[in-house]
Amino acid sequence: NETTLQLIYQYFQAQGYSGALEILQTESGVSYESGTFDKAHRLRHILNEHHDLTQSLIGPDPSSLDEMTFEQDLKVQEHNASASAPLICVDKAHNGGLISIRCFQYEDQTLLATTSTSREIKIWDASSSLRLDDAKEPICVGTLMCSSTCLSVEFHPRVKGMIIFGMMDGSVRIVKESHLLSREEIFNEAIHSKYVIRCKWGNKSFATASYDKTVNLYRLAEGSSEENPIYEHVQKWSFSGNVESLEFTPDDIALVVAVRGDNYLNYIQLRDLSISRINMNATGDDHVSFTAMHIECSQSGSHLLVQTDKDRIIVMRTHTPIQSKNLYGTVNNEFSQPRATWHPSGKYIYGTSQNNVIFAWDVITEEIIYRMEGHTGYPRDLCYHPTEEILFTCSYDKTIRIW
Repeated sequence: NETTLQLIYQYFQAQGYSGALEILQTESGVSYESGTFDKAHRLRHILNEHHDLTQSLIGPDPSSLDEMTFEQDLKVQEHNASASAPLICVDKAHNGGLISIRCFQYEDQTLLATTSTSREIKIWDASSSLRLDDAKEPICVGTLMCSSTCLSVEFHPRVKGMIIFGMMDGSVRIVKESHLLSREEIFNEAIHSKYVIRCKWGNKSFATASYDKTVNLYRLAEGSSEENPIYEHVQKWSFSGNVESLEFTPDDIALVVAVRGDNYLNYIQLRDLSISRINMNATGDDHVSFTAMHIECSQSGSHLLVQTDKDRIIVMRTHTPIQSKNLYGTVNNEFSQPRATWHPSGKYIYGTSQNNVIFAWDVITEEIIYRMEGHTGYPRDLCYHPTEEILFTCSYDKTIRIW
């Protein structure tokens, strides 16, 4: 019937299948009416609702819906602009495909860090790349050659130029003043037996996650400072599968851990180091239909984006099983390594896709607002500038793109 056709039309339109949309309209004799449904990706919502209903018949009662006004709870800032157009492309930024990218603003200087399959870690001064009317390519101010590929990089949020690296050989490294010739390695330990897929800074601490199925937590030793740190091992946790992502909550209450093949998020309570498990299935059942590949808290800390290995990003209320929003449109599968990030306002989310497109969603309406094309290889990572309307992306095509 026409309602079914309109659902299919909306899906084709959202996915950019303009040729298929035109053919189906011609063959059915029914035209697409864009205002038929008040919610984007209505077909995907119906399919998920059907799955949830089916599972609820054999599992626990569905968890409650997000009854609080989402806009207020998310603390969305009034915002009408965000990155959407290409600004700069740095060709051959590395000798190999890029794996990770991070930026941070320290007073008047924006630093950028990138890693690649060629075992290079590069530090860039991107301060001159922020002027929209006269943007220039970032300047490489340092290159670190490693014996193993770096899979994860994070700038310290309070100490300029200090970076933590997670390496493919299982080691974790910390370098201070990475942007200067006086850079110094102050930590280098083989913490894990397999790939270190994530490293994250906490409050006077850091955590690491690995494909050896473990997470490690380190804290500052008594008497040391973040500027001149000595870190002591606190605890190691073992999980049932490869750890894909982890995130400290901004309130410093918990460390959230996502594990492959597990429909639960593991909240390590930092006060007593116990673990609370939060079910990502809306019905509360234990069916595993996706893996949380990337998790990231909003700036306010009220919500957590969960980038899955499917075409779906779940926006959950932090510390709860409540699903506030679901965002659809990307092309991903169980072999992909998708990434997503919040806009600083909390109003938008950007995510990678296997079809080389960067997607942007309006979180409130759940609609795709931008499809950003330009990468010719799989976009491997992305990050948003904390104070400017600038998005940085990197790809296996060896480029850094600034939007």
